[in-house]
Amino acid sequence: MVSNEKMLQFILENNYYNASILRTVCGKVIQIKCLGIANPDQGPDFIHSRVLVDEAEWAGNIELHVKTSDWKLHRHHLDKNYNNVVLHIVWEHDAEDFFQSPVLVLNKFVKESWHEAYLKQNVESGKRPCKLSSSAIQQQSTFRWLHELGEKRLNQKTENILEELKLVDGDWEEVAWRTIARNFGYRVNAEAFYKVACSLSYKLIKKLKHDSRLIESMLLGQAGLLENDFNDSYPNFLKLEYRRLKTIYGLNETKFPIHFLRMRPSNFPTIRLSQISAFVSVQQSIFELMESSTDLFVFSSKIRFKAASYWNNHYVFDRLSNHSEKLMGVDFTFNIILNSIVPLMNAYGRSIGSSIFTDRARNWLFAMPAEQNRKTLFLNNLIKVKNAFDSQSILELVDNFCINEKCVDCQIAKEIELST
Repeated sequence: MVSNEKMLQFILENNYYNASILRTVCGKVIQIKCLGIANPDQGPDFIHSRVLVDEAEWAGNIELHVKTSDWKLHRHHLDKNYNNVVLHIVWEHDAEDFFQSPVLVLNKFVKESWHEAYLKQNVESGKRPCKLSSSAIQQQSTFRWLHELGEKRLNQKTENILEELKLVDGDWEEVAWRTIARNFGYRVNAEAFYKVACSLSYKLIKKLKHDSRLIESMLLGQAGLLENDFNDSYPNFLKLEYRRLKTIYGLNETKFPIHFLRMRPSNFPTIRLSQISAFVSVQQSIFELMESSTDLFVFSSKIRFKAASYWNNHYVFDRLSNHSEKLMGVDFTFNIILNSIVPLMNAYGRSIGSSIFTDRARNWLFAMPAEQNRKTLFLNNLIKVKNAFDSQSILELVDNFCINEKCVDCQIAKEIELST
């Protein structure tokens, strides 16, 4: 969550957004030809800017706000310095009556990697009390606060699933399909995989369970990855099957960009879409599997699948690679359980009023190993994370306090100040 304009400026100046797919709130194609010069004085945030809006070039200034309504809140509508604003970039659009300039809602196009970059530049390098202290936290009130953050993160994921449930008229299998598919997209392609899943109902997926290659052809086709001319027989087979299935079921490609750059080959969308094809072709019902599995590690072994054999020697079509079976890794499998299965289980338990599922969701969080990344290790001089619940608590802390520089509201900072 962005809480100030400085964070918006960081995203824009460091290109942590998908520039090729920008759209205004009215749906017009937009391209920032020149962001301009940061303005430290009174007036718009950037001056001497140039933008293309539906191929019409506009020259002027760019203004940044967390919310569109901040324009009037800051009384810019009464200030002639803002008359030549050609683009209003916001994080949240909450004012439909704004007509001064085109509005770009940046959060729809931002790259998730900006969090870690901002954390490194503005927190790790800064003189925060948590980075100056070497004593581990000790107060029980701080541990309780961290536990509340973990609960908050789980409940937010749960609420997202319950909101999705409304969109599909209470179909839990459809919600599970969309949630897990998004997770397989792993940050960079999460939204693209979600769009693909929405374009292919789980009822349609179940019709093709007898052949995972047909499911793979639909997923790759809907993702726009079967449009080229191929040399290998396998992608040509998938392409032909997709054309046939597309006609039969009246499918429309999602046209949402799929990314390969700056990711490990094992996370390439081709590999993940093949793995998820194997995943759903075996499961008769995702919820039946959840209901029947009480042991975390037995469950994890049941959802680990290999990509199709073609991918043993490929990461992309028509390009040979060293032989390796593309089996879902242990860490990735736990990631699916952590970010999809556990929230689904918690949401389902809340929905039917069953503590069996809500308790199991939390038990599995405490049984899973902690996530290891820049954020979870950020405070390792103060807190030792022992399990996935702990690491989720730290992620909530970093995302909502550290990155947003809310040290004054942080229980850890308060404890450090009391001890010094």
